[in-house]
Amino acid sequence: MNPRSWLFVPGDSERKQAKAAEGVADALILDLEDSVAPQRRGAARALVAAHLRARRAAQQLWVRVNGFQSGLLLEDLAAVMPGAPHGIVLPKRSGAPGSAPLLIGARATRGLAPALDPGAGDRDRDATGAADCP
Repeated sequence: MNPRSWLFVPGDSERKQAKAAEGVADALILDLEDSVAPQRRGAARALVAAHLRARRAAQQLWVRVNGFQSGLLLEDLAAVMPGAPHGIVLPKRSGAPGSAPLLIGARATRGLAPALDPGAGDRDRDATGAADCP
């Protein structure tokens, strides 16, 4: 199912994650990037990993990780992938005006493949609804 509504939730707030899990959004994006202060990123990884393992939410659970240039991407992925999120959201590509974040869907094999680029038009989607992502 392609979610119709997405809700970004700060990764370092257990209270906000619990409240969002009670909401009506189709998908939650547990954020390790913009909404988390640098000194709280380690705690955010632990909270997000615990939320993924507990699977309390009825919604799809996605995680927005820090960008490659931050030096935190691999730590983020190592922390959250064992919890099998529905997908990973990469942050907005810097230097590309108007570019949207890239959503990466986690396949059953736990490999990652482009699932959806919110900036792609319908003409760029294949029969499964996935977009050709750069």
